[in-house]
Amino acid sequence: MFGPSPLSLRPYPSLCTPWSRECLVVPSVCRLAWLVAAALLLPPLGARAADEAGVVVTTLQGERIEGELQSLDWQSLQVGERTLAIERLESLQRAAVPAVPLGDAARVVYWTDGSTWTVQDVVREGRNVTVTRDDAEVTRPATQLRAVRLSVVGESEADDWRGLLEGDRREDVLAARQGESLRYIPCTIGAIQAEAIALRVGERDLELPRERIFGVVFAPSGPAPRPAAVHVLTADGSRLGAAAVTLQRATAGLDATASKGEAPDGESGESSQLLVSVAGQPGLTLRVPWEQVAGIDWAGGRVVRLATISPRTQYDRGEKVFSGTRPVRVGQNILGQLPTIDGTPDAAALWMHSGTTATFPLPRGASRLQATVGIDEIEDAEIAAGSVDVVVSADGRTVWEGEVPATTTTAWDVELAGARTLAIAVTGRRADGIREHLVLRGARIVTE
Repeated sequence: MFGPSPLSLRPYPSLCTPWSRECLVVPSVCRLAWLVAAALLLPPLGARAADEAGVVVTTLQGERIEGELQSLDWQSLQVGERTLAIERLESLQRAAVPAVPLGDAARVVYWTDGSTWTVQDVVREGRNVTVTRDDAEVTRPATQLRAVRLSVVGESEADDWRGLLEGDRREDVLAARQGESLRYIPCTIGAIQAEAIALRVGERDLELPRERIFGVVFAPSGPAPRPAAVHVLTADGSRLGAAAVTLQRATAGLDATASKGEAPDGESGESSQLLVSVAGQPGLTLRVPWEQVAGIDWAGGRVVRLATISPRTQYDRGEKVFSGTRPVRVGQNILGQLPTIDGTPDAAALWMHSGTTATFPLPRGASRLQATVGIDEIEDAEIAAGSVDVVVSADGRTVWEGEVPATTTTAWDVELAGARTLAIAVTGRRADGIREHLVLRGARIVTE
């Protein structure tokens, strides 16, 4: 009925453009349409730059600061107009750079300080090990090497490999695939070469092709070193242990800074870099392009988010007791909304229904539970929120007990004293349990 448009009659690729002499529409109108479309479809350059610099910084007190990263050195960082001391920080996260799961990497080196590096290659000769990364080729003492994985981790192999890494060993272990699981061979690992690995099993000296080997784990050669003070998380899944980190900005108007007052060698490149002073290796600095940095962890693994620990739950509503239901959720209430306290929705908050007892296994050395708690503020609710009574227990010992009122939030900083289990029991004051839902914002376990 409408017939083909004039443009549809033109043979490809001689399509009309607003600046072509053969434009079939009024040229000025066509140019205006193109400019409007470009403005709508392409984000402003400033917005793209802000997205790349945008970060979320969390302090050890649980405060979250969002904004554009202005500067970062070994003493402090600036986000927006705020300057924060590094010693007060837990982490920095960049939503624009998600890290890939470490198991998807083909080659990973595990160091004794808790660092994990995704690498292109690894060679061990004599007393040294040399690893090749995108950003550098690095040689370190072989005594700092904890394990090497030479293959992607399949779902059926993940638990076997994790158990091998976490187990106590008095001798080296070689892991090879056997069906859908891993076979372990106690041995003494020798040289790791480009094509083969030398090992000694009993009285026999062997050399196996690397493609047949899943990974090797080394027996400790001495006391474990202190964990790195800082870990840098990169887009390839690496966790780079560092003594300090410094942002070297290439953006005009921002001066490059140096770690611990030492000027970095050479000039910054065309893009910003994070200078990573490698822990346990004085003088070794990795230059990681900022676009590859997914986050920074200053807590050294000492802080564990409670939302990442799966609890055992018991849900008691009057005469009925239900186990294994979903009275505890992360980032969602019973209506599918974000849990909200103080008028702020939080996709990372824990939500608990009244009548629930949640028991969490704790990491070793758990010293404190920190959180801000309140009653979920459901939007447009017809029934006013009610207060709840909460009992927090560590290994069966009550460490906090009291009322969480409906109108204000309560700060928790609870001593755990190395407990291995944490129980949180929420009791409502209404028979129906409506609008008696506890929200835990920033809940975390601090370990020694």
